[in-house]
Amino acid sequence: MEIYPDVKVFPFEHKNRFENLEVALEHFKPQYAAFSPEQEEIPRSYFQEVLEDENGALVQKGRSTRVKVWWKVSAF
Repeated sequence: MEIYPDVKVFPFEHKNRFENLEVALEHFKPQYAAFSPEQEEIPRSYFQEVLEDENGALVQKGRSTRVKVWWKVSAF
């Protein structure tokens, strides 16, 4: 049995849309472990700078590189 690996590397772009800053903070608080008012000020300040207004919604744009790997097996 021969196995032929194949790899594809590609850019991935995504957007997170939020009604307002408070909704964005609620979404991300667990990831930032921001549970007290003092801790929330750091992501709040950050999001005020990076979230973009897009048709009345606040948008966080993200970019990453993805890799898809699969194998072509010639026989079982």
